[in-house]
Amino acid sequence: MISTFIITFIAVIIFKIMIDAFLKDIKKNKKQEKKQRRVYKKPKQLNSHNIKGYDSLYNIKKKQKISYAEKQIKGQKYEKYISQYFKDKGWITYEHGLIKKRNDAGIDLILKKDREFLFVQCKNWNSNHKYKMGIKKIQEYRKRTKEFMKNNPKISRTILNLNYKIKLVFISTEDIYTKEAKKYIEENKDVLEYKIIPMKDDFEDF
Repeated sequence: MISTFIITFIAVIIFKIMIDAFLKDIKKNKKQEKKQRRVYKKPKQLNSHNIKGYDSLYNIKKKQKISYAEKQIKGQKYEKYISQYFKDKGWITYEHGLIKKRNDAGIDLILKKDREFLFVQCKNWNSNHKYKMGIKKIQEYRKRTKEFMKNNPKISRTILNLNYKIKLVFISTEDIYTKEAKKYIEENKDVLEYKIIPMKDDFEDF
């Protein structure tokens, strides 16, 4: 009788600990979601001559601004789309970014066909995005890809031993590249390339 009581008592304590941990996680997630939401608020005082202009700007920003979580989903969906796009063309695809997440070294997809390896970075940005793909971003990606190869000697040896051609490819939904970046890519076209591949609206494989 006593042993049954002790077992029941211990089970209740363990269950309570599990519930408390679960509720703590929910609370933590809610806090993170709250931080991710960026809400534009109107100032308390506005001059009468600029109220109309401010309202217009406020509405534009409100429509364009999306949360970090929404940006992630938008980007990941495009990665899935590009992965399928190349699969349909006979490439073997590895969705590196979706698997490794923040530890992807900027490499969203690794593609292989015949004797060619493509390290792909996908950008689901609009052409009016405040960020552009400039030379620095491309050079940084080249550096990070080299570091990835260094940290993955098996892949490096396979590529070198079988004499695979390596190319770093930047793929976006719209033209987000600066003139300088395009010129730089053209000057290094043996290892660099950019493609503009719009995503179809009816793509739902996500």
